[in-house]
Amino acid sequence: MNGRVLLIYLTSFVSPFSTNAVLALVPDLKATFAASAPQILASVTTYMVPYALLMLISGAISDAYGRRLIATAGLGIFAVGSAVIVFSPDLNLFLAGRAVQGAGFALVQPILQALLGDLVPRAELGKAMGYSNGASAAGVASGPLVAGALSLIDWRGVFVITGVYAVIALFLFLKLFEDDRVSTRPEEGVATVLKKGARAKGIVPLCIAGFLTFLSYIGMMSFVSDLLSLPPLHLDESYIGVVLGIAGLSGVAISPFSGRVSDKFGRFTGAASGFSLMIVSLLLITVSTTMIEYILTLSLLRIGTSFCWSSMLATSVEISAKYKGAVSSIFNTVRYSGYALAPVAFAPLYNATDVKAIGYVSAIGAVAAFISVAIARVMINKREKEEAQSAT
Repeated sequence: MNGRVLLIYLTSFVSPFSTNAVLALVPDLKATFAASAPQILASVTTYMVPYALLMLISGAISDAYGRRLIATAGLGIFAVGSAVIVFSPDLNLFLAGRAVQGAGFALVQPILQALLGDLVPRAELGKAMGYSNGASAAGVASGPLVAGALSLIDWRGVFVITGVYAVIALFLFLKLFEDDRVSTRPEEGVATVLKKGARAKGIVPLCIAGFLTFLSYIGMMSFVSDLLSLPPLHLDESYIGVVLGIAGLSGVAISPFSGRVSDKFGRFTGAASGFSLMIVSLLLITVSTTMIEYILTLSLLRIGTSFCWSSMLATSVEISAKYKGAVSSIFNTVRYSGYALAPVAFAPLYNATDVKAIGYVSAIGAVAAFISVAIARVMINKREKEEAQSAT
């Protein structure tokens, strides 16, 4: 593994670390800012809205002008957002800092995937996406664990860590990508690049699948931390961090394997395995009552999403050889829109009923996502068959 690919994996860690740390800090942030759980969870939306929207252009810009400049600018902005959060005296400034963080990493995320598409052979791309997803899963796992431990001292320490991490990654990008080579850089402008990326066969149903996958997954995860702090479990932040952290670790362990399954047996088989596990786990969560049961069901959910993302991310950078950044931008913008909307969309359901209703609705969303992946795969296979016939 070369240093560039390793840096991509390590950079994939910081955003999910920051976001999932907030999920474990909900009870502490409620007390600090005298706010309700939905108000605190609005920080997920304030992060994800600029994150999703700005991703639409960042990958396309990197196709036209190179990856290094955009990635380093994004890491710098993310570090500034972390500093704003550390010094925030009230909820409004905390939310503003989260928005700045989201805007910053929006410039980074599509570029990480496009760079893997540039650097890694297609036969190993699923494995590479699996490792990248494993790094994200490590952030998912360690965020709640670190946040739970630091909450005993000061929750702001979490965002000191994210700011320092981003600055280190920034300088490593400047060093390792000094030549900023892109395998195929189009000559068109950003708008044209985006338009051509959006016309790639299979991108629309793949985007729908990504949106529904995050909507279903985050819809459940957003309210689990608050649920665990309420009767009958009454868990504090440290124990909530343990539950979410162990579930996240299962994603770290399975990600390399899920990527290899995608490479060996095909993208659709990998996705089908993942959605099957997602649907089962979402239904099992509705009948969980103990800490152990929540650990097991949430771990199964994390394993399922790992299979889903390894296959879908690899597919997203295979759709167009020339416009990897643009396609990655479009796919990430749509899928993270599901992440952004989930806490807001599911809040009325959670307030009116309980987590069981969220589990049922999320399971239906996972079924719809699987159908969308199947449609995307049919379209991509048809395009590849046409290209093979024209080549002969």
